[in-house]
Amino acid sequence: MLKSLFIPIWMMGLVFLLYYSALKLFQADFRSLFWWSLFCATALGPLFMASLFVFKRARTPSNLTVWTAFELLAIGLGVGAWWREQLPLKAPLLGLGMLGGAWLLYVYWYSRLQKPENTPLKLGQPLPEMVFVDLHQREVKSSDWLGKPVLILFYRGNWCPLCMAQIQEVAKQYRELSEWGVQIALISPQDQAHSQALADKFSVPMQFLTDPQGAMAQKLDIFHAWGLPTGMQVLGYDKNTVLPTVMIVDAAGIVQFVEIADNYRVRPEPRVFIEILKRHRILNQEDS
Repeated sequence: MLKSLFIPIWMMGLVFLLYYSALKLFQADFRSLFWWSLFCATALGPLFMASLFVFKRARTPSNLTVWTAFELLAIGLGVGAWWREQLPLKAPLLGLGMLGGAWLLYVYWYSRLQKPENTPLKLGQPLPEMVFVDLHQREVKSSDWLGKPVLILFYRGNWCPLCMAQIQEVAKQYRELSEWGVQIALISPQDQAHSQALADKFSVPMQFLTDPQGAMAQKLDIFHAWGLPTGMQVLGYDKNTVLPTVMIVDAAGIVQFVEIADNYRVRPEPRVFIEILKRHRILNQEDS
């Protein structure tokens, strides 16, 4: 629940500091290095979040090394400038410290997920029986996939830019995968209206399935309670979601690949799916 509150609290704090530092810069005729440093350190968070939506990236470096270096550089310059400019106010200096702490919390705490150590998803073992609902309110069982290999992607919801970018990558691979008989199932605990809205964006016939109340995610131990940032419930999303998970199951229903994200910003590369299909002879080398 603390993680659910983190993003809105962080964003509200950044908005306040952006306004405050911009105001002080204006009052100082844009000549104060300290206020420039505070403004830049504050702007980094919104810029990073915006970049996820604008550039539609499905993954980022785990520790965001470059972004973190810029953040710490801005904070370091700010501390030095505060001392050199002999500013009487200590609150802005505290703001710099809080910015650094919040950024590190985002990178090393919020982004990390509690990946289960032991789940029913076992390599070389049959996929557990699951039941979902398709866009036409029809029941879909995992046993319906038998006879063809299937790429299964559990995603958090339309609100997650990295999930959307990952689905776009899979959609670009659809023709290639479908030619080899690979089915694609995209599963989310979000309601069907959101899933339908997502399906309407793609012209490829992937399966968009709903997992009501995350029942199957709980069965697989990939359920993520309070995974939705607080406030997004007003858009019709449930507070609970799922750990981003990708699996490949062969035609006999045997699990050949599973990756459960332990960092929501780190996802497998698209080429991994092809490599796994080749490795387990689901796809012949000469077919590619």
